[in-house]
Order: sequence, then structure tokens, then C-alpha cells
Amino acid sequence: MDDRSRSADRLTQKILVHAINFAPELIGCAKCTTELAQYLAARGHEVEVVTAPPHYPGWIVRAPYRGSAYRQETLGSIRLIRCPMATKAGAAGVWRLLAPLSFAVAAAPIVAWRILRRRPDVVLCVEPTLFSAPAALLAAKLVGARSVLHVQDLEVDAAFELGRLRGASVRKAANFLERRLLGGFDCIVTISDKMRRALSAKGLEPAKVVVLRNWVDLDAIRPQPKSASNAFRLQLGFAEDDFVVLYAGHIGAKQALDVVFEAARRLADQRSIRFVVAGEGPALEGLLQTYRDAANVAFLPLQSAVRVNELLAMADLHVLPQHVGAADLVLPSKLGGMLASGRPIAATAKPGTEIADLLADIALLSAPGDDEALATSILTARSRDSSDKVARGLALAESFSAARLLPAFEQLLVEREGVRRREAGSAGAGSRSRAFVSKRPGYSIGFGLLAVLVAAELTARALGFVDVPVYRREPGTEYLPEAGQSGRFMNANDWYFNNESMPLAQDWKPGGAIDALLIGNSIVMGGNPYKQPEKLVAQIQSRLGARSTVWPIAVGGWNQPNEVAYLDRRPEIVRAAGYVAWEYMAGGLSSASAWRGEYVFPTQRPVSAAWYALRRYAIPWLVPGTLASELPPRGNAENAHAADFDRMLHDLAASTRSDRPGFIWLYPSQEQLRMARRGEEWLPERALIETMARRNGLRIVDVAAKIEWNESHYRDGLHPNVEGNRMLGSILAAEIAADVADRMISAVGQ
Repeated sequence: MDDRSRSADRLTQKILVHAINFAPELIGCAKCTTELAQYLAARGHEVEVVTAPPHYPGWIVRAPYRGSAYRQETLGSIRLIRCPMATKAGAAGVWRLLAPLSFAVAAAPIVAWRILRRRPDVVLCVEPTLFSAPAALLAAKLVGARSVLHVQDLEVDAAFELGRLRGASVRKAANFLERRLLGGFDCIVTISDKMRRALSAKGLEPAKVVVLRNWVDLDAIRPQPKSASNAFRLQLGFAEDDFVVLYAGHIGAKQALDVVFEAARRLADQRSIRFVVAGEGPALEGLLQTYRDAANVAFLPLQSAVRVNELLAMADLHVLPQHVGAADLVLPSKLGGMLASGRPIAATAKPGTEIADLLADIALLSAPGDDEALATSILTARSRDSSDKVARGLALAESFSAARLLPAFEQLLVEREGVRRREAGSAGAGSRSRAFVSKRPGYSIGFGLLAVLVAAELTARALGFVDVPVYRREPGTEYLPEAGQSGRFMNANDWYFNNESMPLAQDWKPGGAIDALLIGNSIVMGGNPYKQPEKLVAQIQSRLGARSTVWPIAVGGWNQPNEVAYLDRRPEIVRAAGYVAWEYMAGGLSSASAWRGEYVFPTQRPVSAAWYALRRYAIPWLVPGTLASELPPRGNAENAHAADFDRMLHDLAASTRSDRPGFIWLYPSQEQLRMARRGEEWLPERALIETMARRNGLRIVDVAAKIEWNESHYRDGLHPNVEGNRMLGSILAAEIAADVADRMISAVGQ
């Protein structure tokens, strides 16, 4: 008798769980997946989990975990293997694709190896993320394991409804690929009736889709007397008669919490109504900025499981907002805890949605996004007795009980019919292979692998991830953006290069106001992280108005030799110069900056958007050193480069025909700024630069010496953030404006 037969006889199973979220994450899918795995292990099953480092809800991997390393650990008897994942705080824009895709790539060989070696009876995948399912599904079919998908979130539909993906043709293709992949699973478990209908509408057999709601532990979450002392109310300084409106959970796009904050604004004059938001997530920072004047809103971090019951008991009313586009694409797992806490609920839900149907005679319902209606619900809850609604809510909570749903999930995973069917199809290696080739599910898995690759490609393109500038090789300058191109990176940040490859929408056409050349590298050019009005050139131009036209000559990674070569090849630009503001960074005269390759400065549009995203961002993040640095080379000043720079300063100063031709502005890194503030010299070649400036009639503007410039203005230790661009724009515009004003005074005097 082999291991599988003995496993079936004793009704215990080997179960492999593949999920992106797991403990110690406190909320969302991680909570349910962890509780299920622990329950199965306690029941005697051998459970192994392949997951990511804990990162949710902020999409930040915190110590002692690392996002770039594989790691093994145990949780009780459960073996965990954590696989690398590229993350960025908030996971906005393209990172919502990159993060799960990088996990899927990193986890694929591990999950396949563990399934093929360990030969589990059941492979359970959790959506999100569907990216990671194909490898596990294919390996499960090869060993004859029962494959189950737990759909917590219809992520493909949600991506379109929330605007992360766009386009009818893209959606049609994505739905087709998703449908073929889902068809490979033996069973699909989802958490609401509406989600089951949505899955059936994708062409799945209705009998294959089972509804098991996310559960709540009714022993851990139970009603508390309102008269009981509450540590959270004491901590926040609330009075006994204060009416506390609580939101506790993830803070993201689907939760649409802005409606709660707007309701709080409407009720600001109701001094006894206090709002509490307890949680974390990518939307929190934006809400804090937008509603920083909301004095009646208090914030708490996520709470550990042992404190959740007391947190929920603090509330006089729970609020459950939801984005209108995500209404039936997910059922909030926090609902069970709200019901079990024995407190009234105010929810935003459209009629006919699952939330509206479930809470029809339990909660105060209002339309999604209608803050006035939500405010009215809150006032109603404060003034009326809700004991009948609470009683019905407690009755509904029984249907969410972990004591009922966890055994049902276990039975579904280890059902005897599934075991017998699997063993009949896997009596030997040869029969397994033939069954895999001949059966439609096997075909679906093979197709599913292709489907995920195509879906990743379509997603990357739909997000505008390859809408990046194309460069050309040019002697002297080494590399230069092609002239006359534009785009919109990640469907958000517009970029332009005009007829002279300047990072500007306006074509080079001098002769109007004073034509000021702003020369530099990525500090001047800006880049993908910024919208056009946020870039340095726009900040300077907006402050100067019609007095001057700012023409940027800048490419990321350039040094002074590259910039001099650009001007040498374009003497007509030098002759038209009416003013010059030339950036200098330490080591700028060491050498010309060379072309770094197709993944840094591409000379053609990437063939594969998904591969470009992985190779350009995810892989270098996971394996540092696999991508050439974009930063300029640094070193001692070379005499030949210094002479060329001096010559070009002379030519530009002569072209301005003014005794105030401009200035060289010295830009420090964050560390160099710290040196300057300690009274240390941060620019080794300062004497050389000052001598050249003096010889050619230019001033020196040392940004490090400007008291208004500080460490908070850096994005990454070198480049300015948005506020940094504003401050730097203000500094440089003031210097230009002063010279222009002096020129005008001189002209009047003459």
C-alpha cells in the first residue's frame, strides 16, 4: 500500500496551499487562509504553504522579513516557504501588476517542486492572485492531486471596474484567458452567491462552484455590554455619551472610505459624534492629506487578533462603505465581525447587490458615494433603538460561524469521491501522463500557462507600462531621446521630447522672450514619477511667466561632457541662448556617460511589455546589480573635459550679449547636503568650477547653501520629490528673475 492509499484510509490528507497572503498579516485573505490552514493541521492533515513575505495591507515588507529572499519557517505543524516578491509602498499603478507577477514567477519553481516531490492529495490556490495558479495547477494535474481554487476576489473584473485596466478588447481577451484557466480546477470555492453567479457566467459548470462565506470565530468576537469599560474609548479620550462611528479594516480603493470622511465633515457640528478609522492600506496617506482638517476623526493602526473584540465593542455604529464598481466582486470579510459584535451597521450598497440583500432588514443602507445619505443613516442610528436589527444581525452571524464553515471547507477538500476519482486516474506514472494529455482539464492547464503569459502582456500594455521614450545612439552625446515623440507612462504621466530632443512639448523656436537654457541631467529632465506640471521645468516656467522661455537640455544620466557634445552638434542653439542655468553635480567632469543598454535607454519599443516590466523593475529589485545604474559616472575632473566645459561656458555667455549671462547651480545629493550642514566641503572640484564661472561672467548658486532646501525634498537620496521640484523651481526661478530684472533696469538706464 503506498502513502496515498494510507492517507485516504485514515481520512487525513497532504494539503498544499498556494497563496500570496498568510500570517502574520492580520486582515483580508491572509486571516482566512491562515485560519483554514491551522484548522486543517489541527485536524491531523499535513499542511504546507507556499506564500509571499508578509506585506499587506501597505505593500511593504518589514523586518525580519525580506522581499528579495526565499525563506522557510513553521507555524505550529505547518511548513511555510516564502518566495520573493517585488513590492512598492501602496502598490499604485503598474506595481499592482508587478508585485503579484513577480511573486508568481519567483514561486512557480518552488510550488511545482514541492507538489512533484511531496505528491499532495489536495492543492488549494487562493485568488488573488490568479497569476500564481498555473504552475500549481499544472503540477497538481501531473501528480493526480485534487485542485481547488478559493476565489476571494474576482480580480480581473475588479481591475476593469476600478479603472486599473481599460479597453473593451483587452477585457474580452482577459476574460477569455481567465475562463480557460479557471476551467482547469476540479472545484472552485467562492464567498458569495453573486460571485458564484459571476463565475458561472464565465462558462464554468455551476456544480463546480461552491459558496462558503468567510467565517468569524463567534467565541472570539461576541457582544459586549455598552456599559462596560473600553480601553480604546479611554485611549482616545471619548466621553461616555459620545457616539462612536467605527470603520475597521483595509483602506484601499475598493473600500471607498472618502464617503465616510465626507459624512464626518457634514457632521462636524455634532460634537458628540466621533469617527474612528482603524486600519492600514494604500489609500490611507491620501485620505490623511485630503481630510487633515477633520477634527472629529481619530485613527488607530491595525489591531492584533486578541484586541479585535474590544475594538469592535468600542463602536456604537459600524460603517461598511464599498466602491460601487466592486460591489459584487468581493464580499468584505469584516462583515462577519461586525455582525457578531452586536452593534448596528450602516452600509453603502446598491439595491440588488449581495450586501444589500444580506443586510436588507439588518443595516441602515444608503447609496455608494452618497455622503449626505450616509450622514443621515448615522444620525438615524444615534436617535433610534436598533436592538431588533442587532438581533437579526446576530442571527445572521451564526451562518458565518467558523464552527460551521471550517468543517464544511475541510469536507470539500478531502471528499472521498474526489480521492477515489483521483486515484483511479493515477494508478501509475504512465496512466497519469496519458490522462493528463487526453482529458480536457489537462488541456486547460497547458492553455492556462499560455493564458497567464498573454494576460500579463495585455495587462502591461493596457497599463501603459511600455509607453516609454525611445533613444538613439549619437557620437559625443552617447545616447539621446528620439526627437518629436510623446507618450503617457502608466496612463497617467505625460512625457514629451520636441524637435530638438528637449524634454518639452513645445518645439524649439527661439526669438521671443529671453531664451533661457536649463542644462542638466535627470534632475532637469524629470521622469516617469512626475506629472508634467510637477517637473522642474514647469515649476520654473510657471514662476517666470512671459519674461523668459525655459528650454531644457537634459537626459537622465548625462554628465557635462554629454551636455557639451549636444551643444557642439547644435551651434544654432548656442547662438540663440539668451540666458544659461547649468546644473553641476560632483564628478560631472570625470567622463561622458555611456549608453546603458535596452532596459535602461531602449532604442526600440520593447517587444514584450510583461518581460520589460519584470526585467526593468522587478528582477533588479529582487537581484540587485542585474541592471546598469542610470546614475552618471563619478570621479576626478579630467582636464580635457574641463577645457571643453570652459569653452562652452564662454560661447554661451557671449551669445547672451549680457553682463549677467546666468549661473552654474551646484546640486547636492542628500548625503552631500548633510555634509554641507555639518560645515564640510561636499564638492571636491568647487575651486575649479568657481574659477570657470568667474572667468565667463557667471554666478555660482549652491543649492546646499539655501536654507529652504532640506533633506525632506529628496525622493531617493538624489532626485527631488514633487515638493522638492517645487522648492528647487522656486530657488532657480528667483535667481533667473533677479538677473532678468537687472537686465531690464540696465536697459532703461542706457
